[in-house]
Amino acid sequence: MNSPAQAISQITQADALSRQGDLVAARQLLENVLQVTPDHRDALLHLVDIDLVEKRVAEARPRATRLAQLYPHDHDVQFFMVKVELADRNLGAAKLWMERLESSIKEKTAPFFYLRATLHAQAGEFVQAHAAFREALRIDPGYVLAYSGLATVLQRSGDLEQARAAWEDYAARFPQNRDALGPLAEISSLLGDTRLAAKYLQQAVALEPGNASLWFALGQLHAESRELSAARRCLERAVAIDAALEGASSLLAWVLSELGETAAALMLLAPAQGRAPALGRRIRHDLLLPQIYADAQELGTWRSRYADNLARLLEEANQGRLPAEQVFTLNQTNFLLAYQGQNDLGLQQDYARLLQRLIGQARPDLLAPAKRRKSRDRRIRVGFVSGFLYECTVGHYFRNWVEGLDPKRFERFVISNGTRSDQLTSAINASSEHFLTLRQNTSDMAQAIREQNLDILIYPEIGMHSANYLLANMRLAPIQCAGWGHPVTTGSSNVDYFLTCGDMEPPDAAQHYCEQLIPLPGIGTRYALPPQHQQTPARSNFSLPEDRHLYLCPQSLFKIHPENDALYLDILERDPEAVLVFFAAPGTQVTQAFAQRLTRGMASRGLAPRSQIKFLPQINTDAFRAVLGLADVVLDTLHWSGGNTSLDALAVGAPIVTLPGSFMRGRQSMAMLEILGVPELIAASPAEYVAKATQLAGDVGLRLHLKELIISAREKLFNRSEPIEALSENLQRIFETYSGS
Repeated sequence: MNSPAQAISQITQADALSRQGDLVAARQLLENVLQVTPDHRDALLHLVDIDLVEKRVAEARPRATRLAQLYPHDHDVQFFMVKVELADRNLGAAKLWMERLESSIKEKTAPFFYLRATLHAQAGEFVQAHAAFREALRIDPGYVLAYSGLATVLQRSGDLEQARAAWEDYAARFPQNRDALGPLAEISSLLGDTRLAAKYLQQAVALEPGNASLWFALGQLHAESRELSAARRCLERAVAIDAALEGASSLLAWVLSELGETAAALMLLAPAQGRAPALGRRIRHDLLLPQIYADAQELGTWRSRYADNLARLLEEANQGRLPAEQVFTLNQTNFLLAYQGQNDLGLQQDYARLLQRLIGQARPDLLAPAKRRKSRDRRIRVGFVSGFLYECTVGHYFRNWVEGLDPKRFERFVISNGTRSDQLTSAINASSEHFLTLRQNTSDMAQAIREQNLDILIYPEIGMHSANYLLANMRLAPIQCAGWGHPVTTGSSNVDYFLTCGDMEPPDAAQHYCEQLIPLPGIGTRYALPPQHQQTPARSNFSLPEDRHLYLCPQSLFKIHPENDALYLDILERDPEAVLVFFAAPGTQVTQAFAQRLTRGMASRGLAPRSQIKFLPQINTDAFRAVLGLADVVLDTLHWSGGNTSLDALAVGAPIVTLPGSFMRGRQSMAMLEILGVPELIAASPAEYVAKATQLAGDVGLRLHLKELIISAREKLFNRSEPIEALSENLQRIFETYSGS
């Protein structure tokens, strides 16, 4: 039989083991004590504590109840009864025990105030919880749980800046402890400051390099910011530490596919035998598309695979065989589908149906009709949800949709859920009445957007941001619209209108969309003329030949459909002085795959290599515009023409040769050239495209003439107010139609 001294020794050992994290061994020692002395107070208290840490409330309750019967006036017992009732979500019982404890205790310690704060927080009484956490920290400035609780309460009440300040205070006091770094990274990310979030995570992994979750979190941030090489390094480290970390391997596969390593991505995503893959992993595997196709036949093979797998996924979702609750964690899109050059309406509708079926199974309330707002304020509440409100194509196109709406007629809400912010973000923030940064779970984002009680919700670029594709398949406002930041139908029955550029649409445009089209004039927005530089750099500054004809294709390589290759090869055959200039992709293998496709084509035509193909590295905006000005001819791409790149080229007077496609996304440059009054740059056939391009390259006088025409007509294209006026009138019209006013 154990003596009291032996029991005390075992309890002391158990306490030390608990502090070291060895709860199994600690539990065994405590149960040994209870076998001899079943009602031993300290052993029962320690076991209740371990039960609560391990979330075994059902085991903790009878032990705590027995303690309360044996020691009804014991402060420690009362303390743990509060904790048990809180763990079991019995707020009423927890309050009664808290009142009993408070009335009997003489010295109120930091743990007492922490417990009181936790009770207030669970009851949603954030002001009282905040005060109690502060009091706990006043008594014990090193009480880490109180920092965590305070920051959590501040975060739940929406005060993220103060939550970050609380953790920064802790980090300053305990610089060698990484406890604050993870929460600081999370809060900074929620605030949209992903650079600072990455900094905190880098500090955390330096202190704990064996923590797979930290590497995964850092890899996520890099991936969201498209820092693909950095993301790869972090995610490979996470998977090496913990191969079972599901999200890390799935995201690593996406990074590999973006870098052009499609086979490696598929291998990583392949389902393990005997284990059902997570929803995100399954969809990523089944709907994966490569960056570059070897030829049109391979494109067709991948499209068939995509369609077959999508149909299978939709069937399984309809049968309830997919884990619907995981839909809100999806972090991929079907972005690359639109670059295959075909009508995607059916496939987009099936993809939207898949998402809506899963959302409906997990959260049917998010598909329910949004309530009509009742307010004396007759201003129309318009929300804009975007992940790209910074210096980029989407930011430049659509900032004026926000800034241009009359605040007397519209109350503007901007919801930013991207990873970057800069001066353009700040300008949009300053121009709108309400600016929210949302970076949480998609279902939480949806709830936050619904709470804004909007009349009209606009998504400028559905299809480019995973969260926004999910949100667009919910009903978060009575009227929901898509913009043409990603100019392809959303496929969603919850998107009512598609705001498009009327001049860019073909006559049969309605057959390409499930939404009702609202055409805007011109290029659909008030696009500012880019800054003009007086000095033109030399070609040699970019390692470009001075004595050759430069044909520049400034598009991302994944936009270049295999059918473009014949045009390039025809130009090389027709013009022996031709040099085709492209921009390298972030992934080396993407560039290599594209270059190999072109060189195979050259070999098939008997074209001997004479340095006819040149790849420039990724460069900043000013340098990019300078290169456009150095080109003899800018070559527009088939099926997906230039948008922002064409505007940049025309701003410097660079002539663009284009061959319009069947869909809006292949007719953007055509509309711009027609607005400028230079239709002679628009080809009607591939042969005419090649003829126009080679004629321009060889005729300096013609190039200068066209440049003068373009520059003299730029005011027809840039800084136009008509698109914003039309946007305002159309928003007013659809609101009045809906509301019956």
